[in-house]
Amino acid sequence: MNPADAVRALVDGRALLGQPGVRPYVWWPLVVSMVIVGAGLAAALSATAGLGSWATRILPEWLDFLAAVVEPLLQLLLILTGTWLFGFLAVVLSSPFHGNLSAALETGFATTPLPPDPGLARMLAQSLGREGRKLRYQLPRLLAVALLYVVPVVNVIAPPASLLLAAWLLAAQFIDLPAENRHIPFTETLSRLRRFRLCSLTFGAVVAALLAIPLLNILTVPLAVAGGTLLWHRMEQQLANERRT
Repeated sequence: MNPADAVRALVDGRALLGQPGVRPYVWWPLVVSMVIVGAGLAAALSATAGLGSWATRILPEWLDFLAAVVEPLLQLLLILTGTWLFGFLAVVLSSPFHGNLSAALETGFATTPLPPDPGLARMLAQSLGREGRKLRYQLPRLLAVALLYVVPVVNVIAPPASLLLAAWLLAAQFIDLPAENRHIPFTETLSRLRRFRLCSLTFGAVVAALLAIPLLNILTVPLAVAGGTLLWHRMEQQLANERRT
């Protein structure tokens, strides 16, 4: 599998979201995303005025002519950063609804049946437990990359390391959903992502880029669920073909 397969899964996933049996499951993650991203965008916009004033105050007098450029650039950076962070928060907080959406999507193309529905209470407990397992994987890596920013010389690699980590963690978040619905350990998902590393990173990078676009990032969560679900099955099919040959 190659990077084009990652993009194709997202494009094909977009078409699946319009199916009548899928639409009811799209609304909950969409509503959660709208509330969180809307609040984040409002907070970022309210903070931009103060940031612009601060930027103009710290500029030396002989650089006053840069105020007209620096202020809007800092405001744009704040809006994009805040939007992305709140988009990522929306991914985490809407996660209990991702499994149901993924399962609804699978009914049209899955070749292996899903286990019986465990019921709402047990489903929520299982989903939160899985998210806890993911957090134990994510937090040490996020902390390690954060520390790169404060280490002189080494901090030059912090921005690209952050982008790579964001792509990897988002891929793990969404491609894991069919495995979670089948009670397959998260470690097996990680093994699969490593097996198709470039494809997985491309998928995560595209999702990360979409999360950084104001308003469009509201639609990104259901789209990523659909694309990740399709990509997991296509990886599964590729592995099955390799085992037969």
